[in-house]
Amino acid sequence: MLHWACVGGHLGIVELLLEQGADPDLADETGWTPVMCAASAGRLEAVRALVGQGVDVNATNEGGHSALQYAASKNHIEVVQFLLLGGADVNARDRRGATALHRAAAQGHARVVDELLRHNPINPNLQDAQGNTPL
Repeated sequence: MLHWACVGGHLGIVELLLEQGADPDLADETGWTPVMCAASAGRLEAVRALVGQGVDVNATNEGGHSALQYAASKNHIEVVQFLLLGGADVNARDRRGATALHRAAAQGHARVVDELLRHNPINPNLQDAQGNTPL
């Protein structure tokens, strides 16, 4: 239920579920956590509420994707900024070796690319499984 509240941006329900003891790091059957759902949907306030509960912002699902990678691939710049401030690993790779920078660049999200490049210790030369760098 927490996953769906995050996707829908229902902050009141997210907060109520957390107050009632919902596990903010609970993954579904494919490894998606509530923070991944919120980040993918661009729900900044839900991401804030979850990070405030101490969620693992670097958790990955079955594909090795993190909340930062989802936010970057969908051009959710404010979520990207918040996750970076919250300790998201800018160089984390998915199962294909791609980083958030790979994903943002592939989608043409210039502002997200710029934001990621400003974040240290980013390595813009990391290659994915096919040998491609993000840029």
